[in-house]
Formats: sequence, structure tokens, C-alpha cells
Amino acid sequence: MQDIKAFERTVAVLDALADKTRLALLLKLLEGKTSFTDLIHAFRLNPNSLSRHLKTLENAGLVSNVWEGGRSYHSFYLLTDNSKELMNVLGITREMLSKR
Repeated sequence: MQDIKAFERTVAVLDALADKTRLALLLKLLEGKTSFTDLIHAFRLNPNSLSRHLKTLENAGLVSNVWEGGRSYHSFYLLTDNSKELMNVLGITREMLSKR
């Protein structure tokens, strides 16, 4: 039973990272807490689309959301058993993208 839950969490993480917009959002959030409004402007997404992407990342345990002063802020939040491996993959991805 434990293995099945771990497998399902891993699938959710991989599914969340399989989309280039969500991967880009996650890399942005690795830089620090960012408001929903700033993410809309940075990625030129409509609010509904951004909400869906962030919800997928939240459901995968990769992003957290807090409200401060009437604004919604999102940040990288790692809730996975494979945190070290995921951080390595994200680091490699960021490095590859910076060389483009």
C-alpha cells in the first residue's frame, strides 16, 4: 500500500512537470515567493489558465499558496519522497535553459 501511494505521488509530480508552462512556473518559483499577479505578467497567461497550472503543481505537492494583504502568493514547496532527485533535475533543467 505504501509503495502504491509513493508511485501515485511520483506520477503526479512527473505529470505536473511534463508541461513546459508548469515547468517554467516551477523554475520561476524556485527563485522565491511570487504573487499571482506577477506570474500573470511574467508568463502572459490569462488568470484561468494560470490557476489551472498552479493547481496542478499544488496537487503534486510542488507549490504552496498563501494569502497576504489580499494578494495570493505562490512559492516552491516540496512535498515528495524524491526531493533530492527532483532538485537535481530542476537544477540541470535551469542550467540547460540558461545556456540557450
